[in-house]
Amino acid sequence: MLLKDKAFCIRTVDYSETSQIVTLFTLTAGKISAIAKGTRKIKPSSSSASAVEVLSCGSLVLSYKENDKLAVLTEFESSAVYSGLRKNLDRLNAAVLAAETIDKFLKEHDPHPELFRKFAVFLKKICDARQYAQILAKLIKFQIELLAEIGSSPLTAVCVNCKNPYNSKWPAVFFSCAAGGIVCRDCESGFSDRTALNDKLIKILNNTAVSAAEAELKSLEAILLDYFAYLAAGQLKMARYFRRL
Repeated sequence: MLLKDKAFCIRTVDYSETSQIVTLFTLTAGKISAIAKGTRKIKPSSSSASAVEVLSCGSLVLSYKENDKLAVLTEFESSAVYSGLRKNLDRLNAAVLAAETIDKFLKEHDPHPELFRKFAVFLKKICDARQYAQILAKLIKFQIELLAEIGSSPLTAVCVNCKNPYNSKWPAVFFSCAAGGIVCRDCESGFSDRTALNDKLIKILNNTAVSAAEAELKSLEAILLDYFAYLAAGQLKMARYFRRL
């Protein structure tokens, strides 16, 4: 079976001196792992495709059978539309973290076309971000969108434990990864992994358009990274680049 589609490369592993195993996030077929034969030996000046890199985006042709673990990447025409990512290390780190999160939480051959479009928008927007706070705000927005897509959005409307509706007059509020959302002061002692929140951070969780200072965004990103680690039963590799408070 042949698949012609648009895709982002979200992970690569060297397979041999000449080939790669690539993980692709496609528009219509979801996440697919494929072998890219011969790509590591081709020079960039060649008329053929060169090595496939993480965050490469373009049109592809895949050949695969239903029971095969790996498809075969037969064509990949990469676009330079997101070349601005590599001009700034913070932008690049944010994009690679987002790609790692997609790889970690999406299942093979499970289409998520809307998330694909949101990832494209995220990459385009952070190419223009000049300040670290802007990059963080866009990363957090995409992470919250991904959590919604996989059905793991944190509960922020009520205390997860007692179901008491949240309001800004609560004397204290905490986030628990194990609980999957916020807990009130009366319930927080039952959750050892609790982290203090404030009303502003909860507003951002509910509406990513809310503006925030860099320090607030760093605090929220640390909480989201802990939540992803809990869901994945292990820390994301790129998380260490976003734990600078």
